[in-house]
Formats: sequence, C-alpha cells, structure tokens
Amino acid sequence: MTRVIKDFRYIAWIFALMFFVAATLPVGDVSSARDFDKILHFTGFFYLMVFFLKGYKESAWYKMLVLTILIGLLVEIVQAFLPYRSFSLYDFLADALGAVSGYLSFRFLGDLTIDAVGTFLFIGKIPIGPGTIAGFIFVAAIHFLELSSSFVFTFILTATIVGVWVSSYYQEKSKKEDPGEIVIDEVVGTGIAVMFHSFTPQVLLLGFFFFRFFDIVKPWPVKTFERLPGGIGIMADDIVAGVMANILLTFLSHGLINISGV
Repeated sequence: MTRVIKDFRYIAWIFALMFFVAATLPVGDVSSARDFDKILHFTGFFYLMVFFLKGYKESAWYKMLVLTILIGLLVEIVQAFLPYRSFSLYDFLADALGAVSGYLSFRFLGDLTIDAVGTFLFIGKIPIGPGTIAGFIFVAAIHFLELSSSFVFTFILTATIVGVWVSSYYQEKSKKEDPGEIVIDEVVGTGIAVMFHSFTPQVLLLGFFFFRFFDIVKPWPVKTFERLPGGIGIMADDIVAGVMANILLTFLSHGLINISGV
C-alpha cells in the first residue's frame, strides 16, 4: 500500500475515473458553484495532467497530454447521451485549456505544482499557525462564497484522496514524519467538521474551533490514526478529528444550544 500511494500513476487514473463517475450523476444543487463551473473544469484537468506527468516518464508526456484532452472530450460525449446532462463545448475547452496549462506548468515549475496542493496554495509556508490559517480561510470561503453542501462534500472527498498521495510525496521529499507545511489535511478536517450542518456563521466557527481542539490535543483515537504510514497517517488523524468535531457539533445542534441561527 505504501508503494501505491507513492506512485502518481494510481492517483492520476483514480482522478480520471472520478471525472467519468461525476459525468454520469445528475447535476443536483449546483447553484452556489455555477459561477465556478469553468474554473472547476480547468483546475481538475490541470491537476489530472500534472499527476499523469508526475507518474510517467518524460518520453510519454506528449501522449499523456493527448490522453488528458481526450478524457475531457469523452466525458462530454458520455454526458451527451444522458437525459439529465448535455455536451458542453465550453466545458471541454476549459478541460483542454487546463490540461495544456498543467503540462506547461509542470514542465517549467516541476514539483511546485504539486506543492501548491499540499500546502493549500502555499499557505502552509506561513511560519506561524499555517494549519489554523488554512482551515479558517476554508470556512470563510464556504460562508462568503455561499458554497453548497454538495459542493463542499465533493471538494472534501477529492482533497482527501489527492491529499494521501501529495502528503506521501512531500513527506518523502522533506524527510519529515509530519511536514508542517502540509495543510491540506487541516482543510479536509475542517470541512468534515461542518459537513451535513447548515453553514451558518455559528456552525462554521464552532466546527472550526472544535476541529482545531481535537487536532491539537489529539485524544484517542486521533493519535492512533496518526501512526499510520505515510500520507494515510497524515490525512487520517485530521479526518478522525473532523469526525469527532462533527459529532460534538451534532450534539450541540440537537438540544443543548441553538447554533442554527434560526
């Protein structure tokens, strides 16, 4: 398993499969994400391209670029045959532009493109409290951008899977057991803490503070999960801390105090 999470070919193909699965699902509630739709397409295929390039030899990079663009086209073709989806030329162009940008970025910037994921756009490089800052920025984005539960859930699921590979890579690169620069795990934990609740300011702030408490104190079983190998351990303890924070938030919202804002 450790060997698998160090090989970016696996996460590239998992990522590609996720695009095809998402293409077959009804759109649902995307009102809060509609304005970001093309950005999401661009970013998703940007990193699909980066993961392919990281996983395969340079001699295969042009083939990977063509493959990534074809995946974007195939996703749209699949949607054209579904009654609740449709082919979108603009979505495909965003996918293709993301793939080309990912190719050029990785060729000229190399592993900095992967570092940007693990450090949550380099917030992890801040010397004081990077995990706290990253988590707070995430809940602030949920509030001010009015993101829906389905959007946040999709983001958290994707960030969790990608985070395992990126954290493992950064751990090996930095020779640190739990690199402080990696904050994607804190972002995921914060998101889990507030999932399935109404995203009122009270809920977001309490979920954020509860998660930080469990993540810093690390009561059982958080500490136990932290001992798992590689990126799995880096991500797992924050996931468990997020679940514990969510459970506490649920108890509070069902009778002890009113945090719904209603």
